[in-house]
Amino acid sequence: MRRDRIPEIVAEIEDELAALHSVCNSIIKTREMIPDNEQEKTIYMESLALKLHNFYNGCERIFEKIAVDINGGIPGSFDWHKRLLQSSGNLNGNHW
Repeated sequence: MRRDRIPEIVAEIEDELAALHSVCNSIIKTREMIPDNEQEKTIYMESLALKLHNFYNGCERIFEKIAVDINGGIPGSFDWHKRLLQSSGNLNGNHW
């Protein structure tokens, strides 16, 4: 990793964190709007599911950025998503 890229990487991660914060606020607002009517409730629940998916994708983008720019790449196997998440939570410094 080139040290001169650190400020750029930090800025990109901060942008992604701001987007995650926005998604969280949207989830909270949508939850507060869920009606009692079961038919209408389904639409809100589907919206929440999409927002949760967007949150997960944002987290994964941060982990990918760190893996690529700092750790040298993402795992090159069929289960790379799982391994990326495992290594992102690994505090002992061992990567794939």
